Amino acid sequence: MSVIEKALEKARQRGRKPIEMTRPVSIPGAAVAAPGASLTAVRGTPSRRMSVNMERLRAQGMIPPTDAQRRLAAQMRVIKFRLLQAAVGGSSARDRVIMVTSALSGDGKTFNCISLALSLATERDFHVLLVDGDMPKPNLGQLFGVEGPGLLDLAREPSLDPEQLIVGTDLPGLDLLPAGRSGVDAAEILSSNGMRDVIARLSAVPDRIVLLDSPPLLQTSEAAVLSQHAGQVLMVVRDTVTPQRALQDALVSLGERKGISLLLNGVTDSKLEEYYYGYGNYYGYGEQEAEPTREREAVGG
Repeated sequence: MSVIEKALEKARQRGRKPIEMTRPVSIPGAAVAAPGASLTAVRGTPSRRMSVNMERLRAQGMIPPTDAQRRLAAQMRVIKFRLLQAAVGGSSARDRVIMVTSALSGDGKTFNCISLALSLATERDFHVLLVDGDMPKPNLGQLFGVEGPGLLDLAREPSLDPEQLIVGTDLPGLDLLPAGRSGVDAAEILSSNGMRDVIARLSAVPDRIVLLDSPPLLQTSEAAVLSQHAGQVLMVVRDTVTPQRALQDALVSLGERKGISLLLNGVTDSKLEEYYYGYGNYYGYGEQEAEPTREREAVGG
């Protein structure tokens, strides 16, 4: 059994009791409660459950070979702790909403998003909700085998309860939310007040980290719109592959904001010394047809 699978098995065996939050939580941008009423954040029990098929993810290239997993686990720990520090030290629930994106496709965005989610799932004090926000190409739903209503449906229909559409997994720290029914109005839905309220309700549970897998910033209009709802943006960049101009344009599309981190893939041993934060990693085997190649990453805030 690999290092990652051992950690996840421990999480399965450990289990977690549902956390019921009874104290009022102020959520910027959320619907205003009636006078005298308080907004209470409670993580509900998912009405649907599934088992995370590790072999399926491995076959589709979303989990690296066994000999690379120890290094990957170590690097994801460093990355998640920096993101968690920003989430805990933030001034609002929005800081616990993290969007994972890239400038262009093929940079390892979904691979790193899944790896980060699995790493976060082992944390005792947090619960990760992995959200498929890639409307043009809902990879997460296909990779995990999850279908049905999801994020877009919640934004279209305010009466739906987000907790009822969340899919629980056999990993106590990991839940999923599919993309839902897409359409030509996806970008407009993502920028609507309905989507703002959905994200606010999802992030209202104080121990929940909302992890959004978004489309590439330069290939769709949805990604830049989705970033408006996230307090943190983790942009995956592939060294020597992602054009510098593409990275610059992607950063410009995010506007003037804080909370942007870069995760750099493909850095060789010699070039690694040029970066302040450098860690070994293997990258996105499922997102390209070429033979797997050894990769590196750097992350900075």
